[in-house]
Amino acid sequence: MKNLLTILLLTFASCNSGQKELSIKRVFPSTEIIEIAKFRDYSELIKKLKTFDCIEAQKLLKFQDHFIPVHLSIYCLNGGNFVDIKERNVFKVNESSEFSQKDVEDFILNNGRNIELSESPTNAIIAMNFSINTKINEIVSKMSTVNMAYQAIWTRQAQIRFEKNPAELSNGEIEKLTSQFYPYQTAIIPPRQLNH
Repeated sequence: MKNLLTILLLTFASCNSGQKELSIKRVFPSTEIIEIAKFRDYSELIKKLKTFDCIEAQKLLKFQDHFIPVHLSIYCLNGGNFVDIKERNVFKVNESSEFSQKDVEDFILNNGRNIELSESPTNAIIAMNFSINTKINEIVSKMSTVNMAYQAIWTRQAQIRFEKNPAELSNGEIEKLTSQFYPYQTAIIPPRQLNH
């Protein structure tokens, strides 16, 4: 069964100056940065993201020491409204969600084994649907757990696939790891568009 999700399919990656994490700024060196700490709540963040033109398809959201590349082009290519996604490929996150880093990793790495989890890492979508007044720090807390899951997956896979620490990967290897093999995809849903 397919579920319609609305607005902004995103691809996430975390950046930290630490030796063991990937630097997303190496992949997107000239992308505009938006500090999300300046927004009071979820509705303000949504309003800001809606102001960008489809030509300005990529931005980096910054929170704490992490960067999230936001790809607006998928929203634009789908008429500004909907993306078809199978329900099983959607990991729903909202202010009342309780989940661990392991829960996110299991969802992403399922590869079709459990019919209630994603079909594959490339199909896995993290759907964030917060109430309109959810404070940014609550959203950051959820995003941090998701970031840690992707960083753990990327770290293990960098060692398995390339026999390297993530900080030692070339830009091409980072692209393969974070876009082709284990893309960090998130849909930000306006309030009340997704049942939770």
